[in-house]
Amino acid sequence: MRIYVLGAGVVGVTTAYTLACLGHDVSIIDKAEDVAMGASWANGAQLSFSYTDPLASPATLKKLPAYLLGLDPATQLRLSANPEYIRWGLLFLRNCLPDRFRVNKSERLKLAELSEVVFKNFRDEFPKGALKQTGKGKLVIAQTDQELQAMKTKPQFIDRDECLGAVPSLRHWTGDLKGGLFAEEDLALDTQIYCRAFKQILIQKWDTQFYFEETVKIVSPQSDGTQIIITDKTEHRSDSVIVCLGNDPKPLLRPLGLRLPLYPIQGYSLTLPTTPDSPVMSVTDLKSKMVYANLGDKMRIAGFVDANQKTDRIEDRLTLLKTTAQKNWPNVADFDGPITQWTNARPMMPSGVPVIRQTKTKGIYLNLGHGSLGYTFAAGSAKKIATMIGHARKNTAITGGSHHAA
Repeated sequence: MRIYVLGAGVVGVTTAYTLACLGHDVSIIDKAEDVAMGASWANGAQLSFSYTDPLASPATLKKLPAYLLGLDPATQLRLSANPEYIRWGLLFLRNCLPDRFRVNKSERLKLAELSEVVFKNFRDEFPKGALKQTGKGKLVIAQTDQELQAMKTKPQFIDRDECLGAVPSLRHWTGDLKGGLFAEEDLALDTQIYCRAFKQILIQKWDTQFYFEETVKIVSPQSDGTQIIITDKTEHRSDSVIVCLGNDPKPLLRPLGLRLPLYPIQGYSLTLPTTPDSPVMSVTDLKSKMVYANLGDKMRIAGFVDANQKTDRIEDRLTLLKTTAQKNWPNVADFDGPITQWTNARPMMPSGVPVIRQTKTKGIYLNLGHGSLGYTFAAGSAKKIATMIGHARKNTAITGGSHHAA
């Protein structure tokens, strides 16, 4: 079966690889010049299989006034008259209710657990060293009594002294440290290394075609069950299409009768040189909504959750990210060295649960809305899509030949 994956971020390349393993003839289209150029470019770099609580929660509901008014330094869900944001916000409120939160939390955890299993298979299948893991384990720290009490109910809980034993460089931490959750199997891995490794093996092993710098305009279902993909450069014909376009799918999906409540949620990151005191293990600070991931000779510091952030405040947010990290953990990175700044929006569903399903239109599938955990969910999402499609069959509507419509 000829399958086109739309989007070459972590979700798209993982989906393409998983389908190629099943014998499908896979191609990828992306408007960027290479893989991982959008929301995947410089994200938090953590594969966080163990801690996946959605943003929509009873705890968030209590803090919502501060979030809406921009009064919380870590989370700013600013008010807007945008009808799509209002729709998203109302659904988000619904998902903050305890019953919905429990369901969403369970769904996200199941997807993360599946991702963990699938990712381990990837490591076994890839050439040795292709996926350059830079740190094993993750510690989620509690700075407040409320965070501490919530953590104490979990089997991964460790007290303050055990946190210092797990991450000795936390002795330089100047914020509060009351305890934490320790996840031995979580890890840090640069998303660019990840995506480039997938690209290389797709090309070398399966001759996968990558169509970069092409913007998809229309996906037109045909009477024979195939689809014509019209881009700004040419046309492609496929048996199936997997939409993994991050923040860009809405104009494509509306003509198909699909209206998803996706909304872009801004995140930020800094990449700095490491120091002798940089932790090997990844650390997440819940209070500040920040993560620290060791990428070898670089530290990735990422964080914050923003909606409708003003363009002229982006630099202020990046500055705040740096000053907060430097204040809380002075030796975590070389703050006087060269710094690479990054910001991008992650496509988020109000529930925090991504959309992974076949549409009513034959041959068109969605793998969207992963939010800030797209990296973590990528492997599990790809596996779910691959299970829906199944192994390649010999007789398909399109076999071999040109990648373009006649």
